[in-house]
Amino acid sequence: RHVIISRDAEEKLKHLVSYARAEYHHTSSHNYHGQSIIFTNSRKHCYELASYLNRNRVKTAVYHSGLTFNERKEVEKRFEDGFYAAVVTTAALGAGVDFPASQVIFESLAMGIKWLSVAEFHQMIGRAGRLGYHDRGKAILLVEPDKKYHSSMDGTEDDVAFELLTEPIEPVEAVMAGDKQLEQILATIVALEHPTLKQLVIAYRKLLGPSETLKSSLHQLKELDMVSIYDDGPQATNLGRATARTYLSPTQAGSIQKRIKARSPLEIAIELEPFSAIFVNNKLQSAIEHTLKSGYIGSNLFSGSLLEFMQTSLDDRSSLPTLVVNTFSRWQQEIFKCNCPENPWCDCGQSELSRIIVKMRLKPMNLKEITKELDIKYNLYAYPGDIYRWFDTLIHHLRAVAKLALVFQDKKTTRLALNTIKLIERPWIVPKKKRKKITAKRSSKKAS
Repeated sequence: RHVIISRDAEEKLKHLVSYARAEYHHTSSHNYHGQSIIFTNSRKHCYELASYLNRNRVKTAVYHSGLTFNERKEVEKRFEDGFYAAVVTTAALGAGVDFPASQVIFESLAMGIKWLSVAEFHQMIGRAGRLGYHDRGKAILLVEPDKKYHSSMDGTEDDVAFELLTEPIEPVEAVMAGDKQLEQILATIVALEHPTLKQLVIAYRKLLGPSETLKSSLHQLKELDMVSIYDDGPQATNLGRATARTYLSPTQAGSIQKRIKARSPLEIAIELEPFSAIFVNNKLQSAIEHTLKSGYIGSNLFSGSLLEFMQTSLDDRSSLPTLVVNTFSRWQQEIFKCNCPENPWCDCGQSELSRIIVKMRLKPMNLKEITKELDIKYNLYAYPGDIYRWFDTLIHHLRAVAKLALVFQDKKTTRLALNTIKLIERPWIVPKKKRKKITAKRSSKKAS
């Protein structure tokens, strides 16, 4: 483990190029090039670092969860083949994919605007050196003294580096949250069909860190109409059995039961998990930073600092660039348009954006077309991989609504949920001939 003190960000970049290049030129006794995983604190910074390294003749790729499945697999394969000298990623990779790297470099000791914990740090340095590939693993910490990535952070980067290298990993205590415990107990009751209390007690004792008593959990499940309690033991109701097959928590299923008559399946599915991985594009970010001149504004659309800036800045539009005024006005008209007293800090904005993305998909648009439309119309950027995974989650929730609707004998809601799934699941890549027909049809509609 090596700590390299850097006077500023520019010196960090020089060290980054030097260590990544030197490692790639070193060959192990197993005849593999040395390769580096470079950790930084944001997806945006991943691209900036990769661009700098490539300009300095260090072949580098970006890797994060926002990439599509095929994009991630392509980077993984080319890295394993030795094509790339380095891959730049966020701290999220520490617990994910297995890259055969000989060296990890910490360009930042933060994850977003939070310092890394000792446990996270040890997980990440464990990436360095793979048996059968490399002779040893190296970890390099590029540290800028007195550096903070946000005013809310305690300590500085040099303080954190010392703690990460000297402090022991904190002991971990497993605690199963209430909803997870209810889910597990309900699944056990459904699997055993009609367990005795003795069987259920045995199963309860095998749970990892239960936070509530078995009696309390059974009472909650009964209140949610998930189980009926008899003298010889509990038995799942039709709703309980359907819930166990949906992978929803009993509390979520109970909330669906209350809303199923008043809301469409799509609305219910969106409310369960709206899309939130949406960011200001580079053009708007530059305009905001130029206006702000100092301070920090989050890049996520729903970050408190960005929403606060939007609300306060529109009171004095004369000082803002036209791009910022027009974009904020559009957001307020089309995304943050509810009448809630808490607007724009309520959840309505996330739900409205989710509806906008679903409408784009139903046109139908593919992932690239959706990201392009968000960029042009709203000056927002979403990674295609994030959109794809959110649609996958949305489909799971729609299937759950369809199954629960059958319990309530609501065939109309079931059909609507399944039809919505079919429309979303249409092939993402439309054949060229069919695409031309769709484009011609859209053009004729606009003309009329």
